Amino acid sequence: MICEGFDCVLQTGNLADSPLIQRRLAMLERGTFASPACLDGCGAPRGPDQLDGRLDLASVYGHFLETQGRTAVADTDIGYRSVLPEGWPRPRGFSHAVVATGTTTIRVAGQLAREGSEPIPAGLSLGEQWRRALANLVTVVRAAGADIPNIVFLRAFVTDMAEFNAGGAAVGEAWMATLGRHFPAMTLVAVTALVDANARVEIEAEAVLP
Repeated sequence: MICEGFDCVLQTGNLADSPLIQRRLAMLERGTFASPACLDGCGAPRGPDQLDGRLDLASVYGHFLETQGRTAVADTDIGYRSVLPEGWPRPRGFSHAVVATGTTTIRVAGQLAREGSEPIPAGLSLGEQWRRALANLVTVVRAAGADIPNIVFLRAFVTDMAEFNAGGAAVGEAWMATLGRHFPAMTLVAVTALVDANARVEIEAEAVLP
């Protein structure tokens, strides 16, 4: 466990692979530390590197930054706020608008469901294409020094709107597996074709840094 007060987050994998852990660790920039009592009650925060369970989160945070070579950021660092006009029903899976107070903008080019330089396999399902494309997008966002909570806008291009509407459950699963419950502003556009003949979706993004 990595704990902050009563807020305990179960770490089951690599520290670097968990956006939630990263956001919790980034809170340390604002002076939030784990108390020894919480560490005692929740268990030792042992990661793959077998960090000492009695270390406070400041030590864990420093180790994380050292091994990753980048600065983690927290969702509150950019004043992220979703906008819902009065009287409007809450949309499913996106926000009508997002307000952010950051000063640096990251614009991510459209990402496909490719793995490295390999072309997209023929017949790859819609859900898997969304999962891979979103995962690639997150990889680029992190390489730019940001993370999932910093994403404020997505634009997705699909080649078959009817297929998208019918495959909503698979798309939702792909979203939860990559972005979790982060729902930025978003636009969905139907196009006749994408650069890879087997591509069914391409996703671009904008993210904001403090």
